[in-house]
Amino acid sequence: MVPAVNRARFLIASLAIGLVAGCGGGGSLADLNSLPERSLRPGDAVFLSHNEHPAESTVDGPIPAITADVMGTNLDRADLFDWYDDALRAKGWAPDPNDLMNVRTTTEEAVEVWRRGDIVARVAILVENDPRNPPSEGHATLFELAFAATEPRPAATMPG
Repeated sequence: MVPAVNRARFLIASLAIGLVAGCGGGGSLADLNSLPERSLRPGDAVFLSHNEHPAESTVDGPIPAITADVMGTNLDRADLFDWYDDALRAKGWAPDPNDLMNVRTTTEEAVEVWRRGDIVARVAILVENDPRNPPSEGHATLFELAFAATEPRPAATMPG
């Protein structure tokens, strides 16, 4: 069972991501959960919590399907982002620094985004000791790996 504080944080982040990105695109929650990349994690990463939310239409606009795991690792921020960059590029994902899903929420210190078609992979370094985030359990870096269904971007807007 996911603690109520994690569910609330996740729903707020999902709303923020959906509103900022203006998306409600292609993939379903089942599509996201079947991605083999969901299991990508550095060797010392420890799973802490899982959250997910199906696509939804609201009066404020669509919210994309999103699935996310919060983990702790002893890698620092730069090494963690480098690790995911190498791992995701090897599976056909492209960095997308211009995607609006790069916008941090108030529970995040830094974010990087990769895209493949209408799916975005998002790695966020979470603020340690923020009561909306799970405890880091002694790990140097608390982070979230999320996958969200979005609208495809035209190839011309993708970084080369």
